[in-house]
Amino acid sequence: MRKGIFPNMILLISSVFLCIVILFSVGFAGEPKYGGTLVIGTRIPQYNRLDVRQLSSVSQVPTSDLIYNRLFSWGKGTYDTLVPALAIRYETQDSKVWIIHLRQGVKFHNGREMTAEDVKTNFDWRIETPKGWKPLRNKDQIRYLNRVEVIDKYTVKIVLDKPFSPLIRVLAYAIRGIVPPEEVEKWQDEFTLHPCGTGPFKVVDVKPPDRVVLERFDDYWGPRPYIDRVEVMFVRSNEARLIALEKGDIDICQLSDEAKPTLKKNPNLQYEEFFNPDSMLKYYLNVRRWPMSDIRFRKAMWMGADWRNIAVNSWPFQSGNYPRTLLDGTKFFNEEAVNLVPP
Repeated sequence: MRKGIFPNMILLISSVFLCIVILFSVGFAGEPKYGGTLVIGTRIPQYNRLDVRQLSSVSQVPTSDLIYNRLFSWGKGTYDTLVPALAIRYETQDSKVWIIHLRQGVKFHNGREMTAEDVKTNFDWRIETPKGWKPLRNKDQIRYLNRVEVIDKYTVKIVLDKPFSPLIRVLAYAIRGIVPPEEVEKWQDEFTLHPCGTGPFKVVDVKPPDRVVLERFDDYWGPRPYIDRVEVMFVRSNEARLIALEKGDIDICQLSDEAKPTLKKNPNLQYEEFFNPDSMLKYYLNVRRWPMSDIRFRKAMWMGADWRNIAVNSWPFQSGNYPRTLLDGTKFFNEEAVNLVPP
């Protein structure tokens, strides 16, 4: 990496199943040091993905997670474990009334301390969206939300119309950050160009559509980030991102499997692949027309085609992955489901 602080890295996004590959500079050694700039090359512009009210699925380049904190986060590699973040603990007796205790001393990027009033306001937006706003994403996932009350400066009470036991785990996805209401009021629809959160990095420059620049937030409540600055660059084509990586203009980028031969030839790069089952390519049949309307034909096609080899070999470098059921690769998968399918 530039300034000798971090290794070069790449995120390789496979054309199927989002197979993520990270590449490291082989010359990197020793303990990490503070300082330096990390440059990320992304295939999707980030300037319009920074408004926490509109965040949807987790991005492969999680710029928003550098800017914002959730009340609780999920544990690494699992949705079962909750990790305290802006909130340190919660209480409930009936899954209908929830008490959430907030972390003290958390600062927004504008320098003001976050309080229970801010959390209440962020919830209130989900109960009744202010006039003129776009509909907030994921608010429908917070079931039966009735009202939120401030108990004291660092405690809120959430009251539901009905018991909803997964509330806290749902909040880890549905509310991806708490923002200061005065900044939202100030910038309105342009808040995505001036985001303000509580995360380890603050936004210092947004230049649509090419670049988002973040700097370390020195008043961050959590562990201090090692690097001083993060630059997220939008580079549309895979070829241009690969060239920029090899030249050292960027440190991390997203590529498709077609880049593997070039990467393997580069002695300064090595990569590790990760399987991500969150994305599947499915084939749908129009059963209103013959021959697909005939169930005998569909059964014959299902049992007569070698779907495993089709899935594996139809993608570059035999990178396809064949799921035996829609639950394959998830914690809900079980062998009994596979046995329901004829051999």
